[in-house]
Amino acid sequence: SQDGIVKLAEKDRHPFSPEDLLSLKRLSDMQLSPDGELLLYSMKTPDLKTNKSATDLYILNLKTNETTQLTDTEEGESNARWSIDGKKIYYISTKMGSPQIYEMDYKSKSSKAISAVATGVANLSVSPKGDNIMFTTDVDVRESLQEEYPQYTSFNAMKFTSLPIRHWDTWEDDKVSHVMYMPIEGGRPVDIMKGDKYDSPLLPFGGVEELAWSPEGTEIAYTSKKVDNPARSTNSDLYLYDLRTKTTKNITEGMMGYDKDPVYSPDGNWIAFHSQKRAGFEADKVRLMLYERATGQIKEMLSDFDQWIDEFIWSPDSKTIYFNSGERGKVHIYSLDIATNKQTKLTDNISND
Repeated sequence: SQDGIVKLAEKDRHPFSPEDLLSLKRLSDMQLSPDGELLLYSMKTPDLKTNKSATDLYILNLKTNETTQLTDTEEGESNARWSIDGKKIYYISTKMGSPQIYEMDYKSKSSKAISAVATGVANLSVSPKGDNIMFTTDVDVRESLQEEYPQYTSFNAMKFTSLPIRHWDTWEDDKVSHVMYMPIEGGRPVDIMKGDKYDSPLLPFGGVEELAWSPEGTEIAYTSKKVDNPARSTNSDLYLYDLRTKTTKNITEGMMGYDKDPVYSPDGNWIAFHSQKRAGFEADKVRLMLYERATGQIKEMLSDFDQWIDEFIWSPDSKTIYFNSGERGKVHIYSLDIATNKQTKLTDNISND
């Protein structure tokens, strides 16, 4: 009976414990298929007994509400992206030891590795035309201790001559993260930051949101802090790399705070990005900026909006930007008309935002 079900549920109730929290499965990185019918996502499942977590890929059919598990391995899979025709999935797996890019026919679940980068890959992204794939990997930029002291074959030491020496829980070493791309059908990766001694994305928290393909697939926007005193500077910039001319330009030169998270408009006319104005001030207001590709002009949107602008996306017609922002303990969704520079709160009448 209904009363029996309610009593049974009440009997099983207990205070929410740390074990309950740690046992929760975690969904992330939702990706809608090109036809809008399937939702691809990652789910991390903790195992308290082994103190490990397994991350697998799933697909949710939005019409039938049916869920299909695509992977079930100890290694873990993540950063999955659809092919342009929606028939394949590209993702990162550690099946071969280091993280590599795999291609899967999601209907048959058959997969194969399409990269073999010695230092592994991260931050996977497929170009809008489906011909190239972008990723980041570590490259050597400084002499290692093993190279400096070849007479010693076994030691555990680190040497620092300047700051920083660590990014939160990761020690600075002789490598930096560079942005690369390669043909999706196979070929040698191209390092678009060759010769740079700087990281992209930014350490320690930057990810794939700091990289972007232009809609025509001939340009890559990336975020990097190319300064000589990274421990004391917040001056990151946005760089555009042209795949045809192999040239790079800094579009935020002279803007002395953090500039990052580029997002091209679907029509290709604009790049929207986050920016903080004051140099050295990590908690400065996070603004929304628009870079006009035709003229190179940058303008601040909603300069009188007294809140941080968090995640944002373009509308398909490139006329509106949707973003979220915190206000008095709640997160609201807003729309911004870029022609009038006027914002509208879309969730004002929702009690639990």
